[in-house]
Amino acid sequence: VWAAREQLKELRKHNVSDVAVLVLETKTGKPVVYVANGGVAQDGARYSSASQIDGIQSRRQLGSTIKPFVYAMAYELGVIDPSTLLTDSPEHIDVGDGRVYQPRNYDHVFRGFVGAGEALGSSMNVPAVRVLNLVSESRVLEAMHKLGFGDLGDDEQYGPSLALGTVDATLWELAEAYRRLSLFDESKFDDSEKDGEFFSKATKQMIFESLAVPENRRFTFGIQSPLQLPFPAAVKTGTSKDMRDNWCVGYTSEYTVAVWVGNFDGSPMWNVSGLSGAAPLWRRMMQTLHRERRPQDEIPQYREPQKALPQKALSRIEYPVKGMRVGLDPDIPPHLQKLPLRVEGDGRGLLLYMNGRRLSSAERIHMWTPRFGRHRLELRDRGGRVVDDVSFFVR
Repeated sequence: VWAAREQLKELRKHNVSDVAVLVLETKTGKPVVYVANGGVAQDGARYSSASQIDGIQSRRQLGSTIKPFVYAMAYELGVIDPSTLLTDSPEHIDVGDGRVYQPRNYDHVFRGFVGAGEALGSSMNVPAVRVLNLVSESRVLEAMHKLGFGDLGDDEQYGPSLALGTVDATLWELAEAYRRLSLFDESKFDDSEKDGEFFSKATKQMIFESLAVPENRRFTFGIQSPLQLPFPAAVKTGTSKDMRDNWCVGYTSEYTVAVWVGNFDGSPMWNVSGLSGAAPLWRRMMQTLHRERRPQDEIPQYREPQKALPQKALSRIEYPVKGMRVGLDPDIPPHLQKLPLRVEGDGRGLLLYMNGRRLSSAERIHMWTPRFGRHRLELRDRGGRVVDDVSFFVR
């Protein structure tokens, strides 16, 4: 509690009134530290705008702390690995109804080709949106559900902005999900797969390397920052829209530490970044918890990215777009009206399915006769795995 209050003192000039800290044993999930808010000190000083609110159980927008789950899904599917080169460049995504989504990086800088591990470690927005597009929103939401997140909407509710953390969750859910994403979790869960694990150990190892290698953070945070520790630790920061929430969560083989700072009434902070908000308190907690630890474990080594994104992974449904509303012309016979189903990239070896029924190969544009109602178009490989999918309406 003392450390949390000290951090609040530093942040008061930035309009920050509240803090919450949760520490779990990584292997078991047992709570070690539970600071629901700053509370009231013995001298009467207030360190919370509302000491009756439990900040660990309050739902807030996750921001960039969601990105490890997006990349983990891509690692698990074998679409990319940390050495895969991704493109960090301006993107314009048609999200239907004439709207275009244009993700931008936090610092408004584009860096061209970067490794997936670097893009995750440096929390780049555009590569995260592109990785989400490769695996689909529905798969990421399924993974998050398996990792313990509750009250999740469907993929159409979030769209591509899911990659940037437009999901609301609690600090408890976030800490538990990171713990379960770690290599060191030894607990078992009846509702998940793979003998209690949703992700393979190989995927968990790649996530740990992406988040623990200091060089991977250099583009946004620099190598020497509050996130750097003398022992290996995976760590991720996040800031929600309009600077209403600031998070820092990470783990070692011993502890998972999650910190949130902000205001319980939802008012924005002033000029608070991932490094100046929750990260200093996260670092202090990590150092205190590991003060007797000897650095017997080496920090993972940086691997220079060199693998191009596989051409097959670039395939996606280009038209129609998600949530699109198609209007039939009442003056034209329905059987004469056609909707082009078009795939971007190399469609060889892929198939188009409409509402679970096979239509054709994805190599060519398929002219489909639209029918009234909601429809789901899927792009599948020969093994039946869904590569991409969109839902749209015909009226």
